[in-house]
Amino acid sequence: MRRLRIILIAHDGKKIDLVEWARFNAGTLGRHELIATAATGDAIRDIPGLTVRTLLHGPLWRRRASGRAHRHR
Repeated sequence: MRRLRIILIAHDGKKIDLVEWARFNAGTLGRHELIATAATGDAIRDIPGLTVRTLLHGPLWRRRASGRAHRHR
């Protein structure tokens, strides 16, 4: 199977749901590259078998990403 890059982002009210989903799917997710915003990454980093690279805190990451998208128009 091809290794995918999966970006995990959850609003504060949904972080628990995402952590439960990641725990349930850890066997599959562990075979892929995981990237998450800071708080989301911290929440799923403790799940055995998962390695997560974290980005900036959600609002900062979105602001930076939207700035890049705007420059490329």
